[in-house]
Amino acid sequence: MVGLCAAMMGMLGCPMLTGETFPDDDMMGGDTSVSLTAMGTWTLGDGDLEAIQGGLVYFNLHTADNPAGEIRGQITAGDDANSFVATLSGDQEVPAVETGASGTGTLTLNEDGTEATFDLTATGLSGSLTGAHFHTAAAGENGDVIFAITDTIIEQ
Repeated sequence: MVGLCAAMMGMLGCPMLTGETFPDDDMMGGDTSVSLTAMGTWTLGDGDLEAIQGGLVYFNLHTADNPAGEIRGQITAGDDANSFVATLSGDQEVPAVETGASGTGTLTLNEDGTEATFDLTATGLSGSLTGAHFHTAAAGENGDVIFAITDTIIEQ
């Protein structure tokens, strides 16, 4: 996997992405199943902490087949005050997307609530990933991008 941030992996705050593309049973059809792992650090801006704690932030993965988003996961409280989790699926997209893709994500706040580290995995995506972001909105609503996990992703 090659991407803008993947080329700069040691830099502070730059998300690290790895991915693989697996051909499906129909090798001649050109369909693929894409898997993804992303991790990085997000320096929180004004209102981001409150949005996370209020359940108003979600992971969204966009593909060529589903440019508005293939799978989404609302970030909810985890085991302690600084940890949050998400389960990504197509039925959380607005409108819902029929897909076999799924994913999980975690987000952990630092002690002073100024940074969040995240870890995201997804499998079964319909094809090339065109974007991976944090958005802000309540479940069942679409929202604006507040942090791009990556702007350019190329699977090989």
